[in-house]
Amino acid sequence: MKHAITSYNTKKKLAASLKRAMAQKPFNKITVSEIMLDCDLNRKTFYYHFEDLNGLLHWMLEDDANALLEALGPKAELERTLHFALDYIEDNEAVVRCVLESVTYEDATAFFRLNLPAAVTKCINDAERSTGILLDEPYRQFLIRFHTNALVSYIVAWALDHDDVDRGCAIRSMMGTLQQSLDGILQHQKTMRT
Repeated sequence: MKHAITSYNTKKKLAASLKRAMAQKPFNKITVSEIMLDCDLNRKTFYYHFEDLNGLLHWMLEDDANALLEALGPKAELERTLHFALDYIEDNEAVVRCVLESVTYEDATAFFRLNLPAAVTKCINDAERSTGILLDEPYRQFLIRFHTNALVSYIVAWALDHDDVDRGCAIRSMMGTLQQSLDGILQHQKTMRT
């Protein structure tokens, strides 16, 4: 147990150093040597924990996502989840921008994909419950993926250029669009069944 805690703390120290470096320059310009010098650790320590900087980056994002998931709880409301996502972006703006500009789109969006499907599912469940209309499971799964992808795409766009869009307006727009979409879909399902 003590080894696991020490290992976790070392990884957190390396991740904090990576975040500081990412605030200064592009990810592809950062070296393991810089991170180790900043942490006052030797290279063997880095390679004991990670294969390369990409491994550290993925671990850092996964650790941050897990912390957000833990704070949100398993059945978080979508609006709360969106607030957490935008808070993370604002609190880590330089890091998020560096990630979005340095890695593949899939890798960059994986962080947000961890949080959103459960919240979108809850919205769909609530809409079904309030209308008494149940969706077919394949269509339901399609809607979860579709709305999750739409929200992730908008969040990434907002992260890259949110100077002209107030965060409250962004959240209201995302919530309103999802709700109107679900209302229309469920109404259409109701008319198709009668």
